[in-house]
Amino acid sequence: WRVPGEGGIPPQMDFEGSRNITAVETHFPTPEVFFANGMRSIGYSKVVVLPLEFRVPRPGEARLNARLDLGICEDICMPMSVDLRATLPSAGARDWAILEALAARPATFDTPIECAITPISDGIRMDVTYAAPPGVSTLPVSVVEPGDPTIWMTDTITEMRGGMITSSVELVPPRGRPLMLDRSAIRVTVLGGARGFELRGCD
Repeated sequence: WRVPGEGGIPPQMDFEGSRNITAVETHFPTPEVFFANGMRSIGYSKVVVLPLEFRVPRPGEARLNARLDLGICEDICMPMSVDLRATLPSAGARDWAILEALAARPATFDTPIECAITPISDGIRMDVTYAAPPGVSTLPVSVVEPGDPTIWMTDTITEMRGGMITSSVELVPPRGRPLMLDRSAIRVTVLGGARGFELRGCD
């Protein structure tokens, strides 16, 4: 998954050398939570489809030249690299596997989010509190992302009391750099119940 935890390797894609492609967004279906060797990891079992959305500035074909680095895991995660090359047509038939993967993304849950920030020795601790999404009645797994991939973060610790969830995470910037936090970019993913939920931004 996008944030697999200490027991996983996040997928990374390099699209240098592609033609008529200026941006790429990866859409992640709701992942599964695994526990092994005392560690929690978040990812997918068996088969997963990760839809890629390309920004094509000019009409016509686009040439994809990409390298995908990811982790293939069982008892441990092993890094793997795959080269992707293709000519993308300007139009084509809908692929139902892609449509199903898009439909399996976490649902958007629009609710106020309160963020409390406490300084620590090398960064900050952030406690994010919000109402439990519909159908989430037992303690879920949650992940808080700061919106900046260069910020190192711990696994998120989750507590639930009286229908309210608090997700706590420690954030540490790269050495020698200040920690610039854009509260509007904060993303919280809640994995519990029949499907996942995604919340954005905080007060």
